[in-house]
Amino acid sequence: IYLFLIFYMKYCSQFVIVSILKVLSIAKFCFFSYIDIMNYCLGGYTMSERMMSKYPTVEIDCPSLSDVRCLMDSYGGESSETTAIMQYMYQAYILKEIDYELYKTIENIAIQEMTHHELLGETIVKLGGTPVIGGYRQFWNGAMVNYTKDIMSILDANIKGETIAIENYKKAIKCVDNYSIKELLEAIISDEKEHLKTFYELKEHFKNKK
Repeated sequence: IYLFLIFYMKYCSQFVIVSILKVLSIAKFCFFSYIDIMNYCLGGYTMSERMMSKYPTVEIDCPSLSDVRCLMDSYGGESSETTAIMQYMYQAYILKEIDYELYKTIENIAIQEMTHHELLGETIVKLGGTPVIGGYRQFWNGAMVNYTKDIMSILDANIKGETIAIENYKKAIKCVDNYSIKELLEAIISDEKEHLKTFYELKEHFKNKK
């Protein structure tokens, strides 16, 4: 029995270790094969790059702090992409257990707002500015978020926020000199109008549910 145990511990344990290593090797191969396949299918782009690829490319010939000032309020002001992201994520957290479909809708809109935020931040850097989280005259703070919990009040707050955001982008288009930035802002406005339409439809839906 003693010799059997020695044999078992020496050879079988080696077999188990080798087997585990083989399984890990296969898993590693499968994982990286999956990554390679995904990269191939996605054209070698990250998900963020794919999301941003539908927007016009910003061409900057020279720095312009005046154009930076035109963008800052939409980037990090009171009715900005920063506020929209934080407000929609707050809403998603509290709605997940209440209404899953509404939660997913708002979360997806928040993700698109993150893309807008990234586009604006990168543009500000290209223009020679610094993408601090704030507007032209004040830093962003959490008091800018509407923390209501009632679904109808949430939708009203979002409708108001999207309406103001669209107006701010229209002002920014008139303010900036760079034509490619104007095109980018037009594309973002198109998204915001879709968000606004979605929130109006959701408000009608919940109104009829009462």
